[in-house]
Amino acid sequence: MSGEMTWRHFAPILCFVLCLSQSDEKFTVIGPAHPVQGFAGSEVVLDCKCSVGLPLPKVEVRWFRSSFAIPVHLFQDGHTNASKQDKTYRGRTELFTEEFINGNMSLKLKDVQWSDRGEYTCYIHDKQLYDEATIELQVQILGSQPWIHMAGYQGDGIKLVCESDGWSSQPEVSWEDGKQHKLTAQTTTGNSANGLIMMQTSIIATESSGNMFSCLFIDSLTKKKTEGKIQIADYF
Repeated sequence: MSGEMTWRHFAPILCFVLCLSQSDEKFTVIGPAHPVQGFAGSEVVLDCKCSVGLPLPKVEVRWFRSSFAIPVHLFQDGHTNASKQDKTYRGRTELFTEEFINGNMSLKLKDVQWSDRGEYTCYIHDKQLYDEATIELQVQILGSQPWIHMAGYQGDGIKLVCESDGWSSQPEVSWEDGKQHKLTAQTTTGNSANGLIMMQTSIIATESSGNMFSCLFIDSLTKKKTEGKIQIADYF
């Protein structure tokens, strides 16, 4: 009887300990709520946080895109496994392994390329449990140096055409004369084979506007400017 009473007394405590132990093993993986912005040629960190810290020897951290079997980066059995890594990412990825214990499973991507844009999956596996989060990377590229050329006479002036290509997003475009007065322009856009944007803008330059002209392209996100200039020697 006393043995039965002892079991009944300790059963709730034992259940609590077992349930607590099981809940401690569970975890969730969280990525940023909004797309991550990266710039071509620079480094970017794709944030991935685990709700609990995990020890190095047993945890698997797998970053991949379309193929689970060909990862962007794989940490397994206590070290990085480069043999299975996507060749296009070799030498360009890094994990913060010293931060695993704090739940930081983020990926550093170096020398960002236009082809890196898109979705990444951060997959964490520990013992029999796993979870994952999806992170979107958007890549920004500044277009080429604007090139201005004369396209012939039109009316009482000369048509000036300014071109720039290789933009990841449509830039703001403007023309100025030598006194920094804004000029009315006609602008068209197109797309190259790799999906980047080509821009062409033109004005009619007249003697009343002087002989110095510049066209400016301003990146919509960074507000960085790239400028082309031309000087007209003589109108007629």
